[in-house]
Amino acid sequence: MRVLGYVFLIGGFLWLVEDVAIGFTEYQYVAWVGFSKTNLPAGDPIARRDAINVMRDLCLNLKDRHRLSLVPGCLMVVGGLMVGVRRRAEGGQ
Repeated sequence: MRVLGYVFLIGGFLWLVEDVAIGFTEYQYVAWVGFSKTNLPAGDPIARRDAINVMRDLCLNLKDRHRLSLVPGCLMVVGGLMVGVRRRAEGGQ
């Protein structure tokens, strides 16, 4: 159980590092390209209302994506608890 706790701790930490270093920016770029191609009208002049609606939809989409960072955080908490409970059961500090 102690090894699994360390796996959760290290795995959750690496997942968060990858998300911060690569995942969030890549997802934001891909989402922006997708939203701009599918939701904005073709042509140079874009109505203010259309631009605001697309930006709002993009922000809501990114908000949902950022909530996924709770998953590796919870993995780290569970891993820490597993390691801590195991040490306490063995009589360690």
